[in-house]
Amino acid sequence: MDNEQKYCFKSLLIVGLLTTITSCTNYKANYKGMNKNLVERLDIQIKSGNYAQIYEESSSYAKNYQYSKDEVVERLQTIAQKMKAVDESFSLKEVKSGGCGDEGVYRDDNYACGTIEKNGKKLDVAIWMDNATGDLKFTDLCIYLEDSNETSNFCATDASKE
Repeated sequence: MDNEQKYCFKSLLIVGLLTTITSCTNYKANYKGMNKNLVERLDIQIKSGNYAQIYEESSSYAKNYQYSKDEVVERLQTIAQKMKAVDESFSLKEVKSGGCGDEGVYRDDNYACGTIEKNGKKLDVAIWMDNATGDLKFTDLCIYLEDSNETSNFCATDASKE
């Protein structure tokens, strides 16, 4: 290989690496945006009681995991009641950090969590998502309660426990 061929090879290698890095960065930024949008949509759906819509828009994994549509809807209603018992005007978009990260809501590729807290009451919330179709879809919503009387967790689909 002469010097010109080596130069071309190095140039192509550098361009390839830069393209890969740029693609990964853009993908991660887009993923975080999709994550944020899903959390905001869930916040609206839960507050308005659209539990069946949450189920209909959920991942096939969540739909086929363990519970029927009616059971998931009922479990989502229970979770919403428990969140409202802590803070009637809760917001998943503005959850305070609670051991999940430094931001208000910790957002990983397919996970968001935080804490709803008011008047000495506290509830940890976790949301799992699935990206099998290229678009984030709801997989599970779990709440974790710790107080002097009990420690419990409750999930809408239990798919996150797999």
